[in-house]
Amino acid sequence: MGAFSNGGISMSLEGHTPEVLTSASIPASLFPTLGVQPVLGHSFTDRNQQWGEHRVAILSYGLWERSFGGDPNVVGRQVHLGGELYTITGVMPRGFRFFKRPVVIWTPLAFATHDYMNTRNNRFIWVAGRLKPGVTAQQADSDLNVIAARIAKEFPENAGLGVRTQTFRDNLVGNVRPALLAIF
Repeated sequence: MGAFSNGGISMSLEGHTPEVLTSASIPASLFPTLGVQPVLGHSFTDRNQQWGEHRVAILSYGLWERSFGGDPNVVGRQVHLGGELYTITGVMPRGFRFFKRPVVIWTPLAFATHDYMNTRNNRFIWVAGRLKPGVTAQQADSDLNVIAARIAKEFPENAGLGVRTQTFRDNLVGNVRPALLAIF
């Protein structure tokens, strides 16, 4: 399993107009969980999840082609993201989709203080995971809702939140699946 947060981040490159990119902050474990790795460079390390070591980024294939001209030496280059200097560590494979969002740049999920993570009012994290062979989404829902109920009992401010699992396929095609099947 791996948690992630979606958002936007500004990117400025010398000679280009600054732009806001769709981004995701992810732990080092998420790409391996999804069974994908960069085609250039490498993914994040556990060290990158530590505040101060987090200023690294992975580009989508499209962003790499569009903004960096497909330069095979892009790994190690620096780019301004959110006003800070980040080092590019990798480029994801062509066609890789990060759930429904058209994410074009990834940064490590890192937090400046532990106090921030100890509050129970943060609701910006999504979680992705791989089901154990033979386990259905419904079984996972049931097990996760038992855990959610225990957390809500200990932390009443989390009451009523619950959990809902969704397969990767359903996340990508959602309500258009019947139409897609009819087309095929």
